[in-house]
Amino acid sequence: MKIRIIVSIILALLLGFGWFSVVTAYQQEQALYEHSLNTAAAKTSTGLYQEAIDAYEIALAIKSTDDVWQSYYDTYQAYYEKVNTDTIRNSFIVMLGKACAKNPVRKDFWVTYLQLLLDKEDFSSARNEVKKAIKQFPEDAVIASLSRNINYAFKLSYMNYYEVKSGLSDYYTVLSYNGYSCIDTAGTQVMQSHKYMSGIGDGDAFVIKDETEGKIIDLEGVDRGILSNIEFVDSSVPSEGLVALKVEERYAYYDYNGNKLFGNYKEAGCFQEGKAAVYEDAAWRIIDKEGRPTTEQEYETIRIDGAGRYAMSGLVFLKKDGLFKMYDTALTQIGTFSCDDIDIATPDQLIAFKRDEKWGFVDSVSY
Repeated sequence: MKIRIIVSIILALLLGFGWFSVVTAYQQEQALYEHSLNTAAAKTSTGLYQEAIDAYEIALAIKSTDDVWQSYYDTYQAYYEKVNTDTIRNSFIVMLGKACAKNPVRKDFWVTYLQLLLDKEDFSSARNEVKKAIKQFPEDAVIASLSRNINYAFKLSYMNYYEVKSGLSDYYTVLSYNGYSCIDTAGTQVMQSHKYMSGIGDGDAFVIKDETEGKIIDLEGVDRGILSNIEFVDSSVPSEGLVALKVEERYAYYDYNGNKLFGNYKEAGCFQEGKAAVYEDAAWRIIDKEGRPTTEQEYETIRIDGAGRYAMSGLVFLKKDGLFKMYDTALTQIGTFSCDDIDIATPDQLIAFKRDEKWGFVDSVSY
């Protein structure tokens, strides 16, 4: 009887010791988790990003939560903005690959991941990864746009194009050894080659020139305008019944019948809702379809995209007194944001900008 009691006591002690060991191990792990998070936050606040990243990786190995992934991502992004090198970018790409695998519903992770693969010109990896993103976001416009850009870049990486022009639709004008032609987003040629071709404009129309004869035609090959006896060397995309043609060193606007209407500009964009951006006499202005300035304001720069549009995704970027600021299409300033340089707006309104010799990203909603 005494032996049974002793055995029971020993078993109870062993069970208690085992439970104590489990609890102690959990407490130690939890303490390491909390310590890692605190260390990461402290290192981030002092700009020691690599040490913060190391600490977040320890925390994630213990417990993978949305909040920790978000902080990990934010720290990597801040690190890359501060130390914009291939090494950090490549490390960030590896991190984002893991982040997207663990958090496949996080669109912001996917967008940054795919954009960095594009920046690295790793088109093969980008093409594989964007397929995964599309499965998660089959109807998303931003992911679809990235997919088109990736497929386009993938095609271009295996082709010799000397020039690429964007336009107002999902077609690109490209220059190869055969001359100018038009391709779709899959890289398939959809138009025969010409000596000169503008970007694609309204109604899929574009300017062509063979020898001395100029025309405006559409993708079906139907004539939309005649530009006879005009020795132009460049043009805007056709839009709203007008096209800017460059004769010698200056642009003027013509109608589709080849009649010169107005203008003597160094730069000239395409018309949008009756307005276009032009550069003349050391200043940028916005004009109407009569060539008259729409306001008395003049600007050092009006940012236009590859198709010549000054209003992009409802945003306008104007530079005065050395700084770009953000405006809506009525030219009302949005918030207090300013910067030294800025890229074009994309459909998701995520915009690259430069301030104090560093590049970062901003969206109009934040301002």
